[in-house]
Amino acid sequence: MTVPRRQIPAVTRWLVMVRDRWTCQHCGATDSDSDSTDLQIDHIVPWANCGPDDPDDFDNLQVLCSRCKLKKGNRTVG
Repeated sequence: MTVPRRQIPAVTRWLVMVRDRWTCQHCGATDSDSDSTDLQIDHIVPWANCGPDDPDDFDNLQVLCSRCKLKKGNRTVG
């Protein structure tokens, strides 16, 4: 079953980036480390795994680089 995705509001994305100091929470990469580092917002407990339905839930959001986000997939890593 496909779960419809809702956008995380831009202000929430910005506030999570600021909170996490524009740093990947898994490997510590930053945008300034490399031209290829792409920081993204990630759900700690994915919606696909019954994560919180509120896109503004700061406690369920973190910054990950694209490499770490791809490795994590839709798993909960703790």
